[in-house]
Amino acid sequence: MDSQVSDLLSQNKGYQSVNPEFMPNCTVRDLLRMRSGIGTETENKRAKGMVLLSPTWEPANMLKLIDKKPVPSGSFQYTSGSSVLLGLIAEESAGLPLHELYEEHLFGPLEYRQAEAGDKHTSYNG
Repeated sequence: MDSQVSDLLSQNKGYQSVNPEFMPNCTVRDLLRMRSGIGTETENKRAKGMVLLSPTWEPANMLKLIDKKPVPSGSFQYTSGSSVLLGLIAEESAGLPLHELYEEHLFGPLEYRQAEAGDKHTSYNG
C-alpha cells in the first residue's frame, strides 16, 4: 500500500512512455484513496477521441492525455488516471492482463457469464 508507483512501474513500457512531468510521486494508497494529486486529462475532445479510437489503444495511452502537472497530494480528486495506474500495477504485479485478473478473481467466482466495461481489455465471456 505504501509502495511508490514509480518503483512498481519502473519496468512497465506504458508507464515509461508517459511524460514524467505529469506523473505524481505517490503511493498505491494515494491512488486507491483518489488523493494522488495526478492531473486531469486534456479537455481537447479531438485528441481524446483519437487516442480512444486508436486500433492500438492501450490503457497507458490515457495517461498521455494528462496535460496538467500534479498538485500536492492529500485532497480527494477523482481522476481516471488513478484507476489506469492501479490497473497497470495489478497487471505488472500479477504478470497477467487486467481482463484475465477480472475473470479469475471477480467474474469467475461470481459465476458471471458475460460482462463488459466498454473495451477489449475488460470484456468477459465465460
